[in-house]
Amino acid sequence: MYTIFIDPTIRFWLSIGLVLIIIVITIRFRAKNNLKSDSLELLERRYQRGEISQEVYERARKRRGK
Repeated sequence: MYTIFIDPTIRFWLSIGLVLIIIVITIRFRAKNNLKSDSLELLERRYQRGEISQEVYERARKRRGK
């Protein structure tokens, strides 16, 4: 059976790089989802306060996919 030997220093830096990539992907994914929900919450609050009409509210909701 083949055993692939990777220098411990290289293995360490590859592990660090992999962890950083996972962190960046996670942060971007969460930020993207938070933006969408924040805009919907803001839209709903504006509608509840009477700042926008029901027609504008419904149109904006449909544009955001909800």
